[in-house]
Amino acid sequence: MESLLEHVVVLDQGQVRLDCDVDAARASAYSVAGTTRSVTAFLEGRTVLSTHGIGGLTTATVEGAADERVRTDAVAAGVELSSVGLQQVVAALGAASAASSTVHHADDRDDLDGDGHGGTAADTPARTAPEGARS
Repeated sequence: MESLLEHVVVLDQGQVRLDCDVDAARASAYSVAGTTRSVTAFLEGRTVLSTHGIGGLTTATVEGAADERVRTDAVAAGVELSSVGLQQVVAALGAASAASSTVHHADDRDDLDGDGHGGTAADTPARTAPEGARS
């Protein structure tokens, strides 16, 4: 489907997260893979959209372009960089949104019932990320 599109707009709860041509969308993120320790060190200070781990290996989708500085950092950290496809970018944006929404809601638990007197997690049903948005 990627080859059929010229322009992509990604909306998240009514807000535009991405609005550009397909090539720019693919260039807006990159993938990094390696041992969990090396990937974790590499990711410090970067905007991580999603992570996936199995055993001692981790893959992450990172926001931004894989410029020369990123490539130099990757070599130093001992991780592999690769480009991402449009589907990966859209999925990672969705995962990042679900994760930040969950964190945001957890932070709001000091006044869940809206009465200004605070609340507890038992006051409202648990909120979970939509199926397929979990990493």
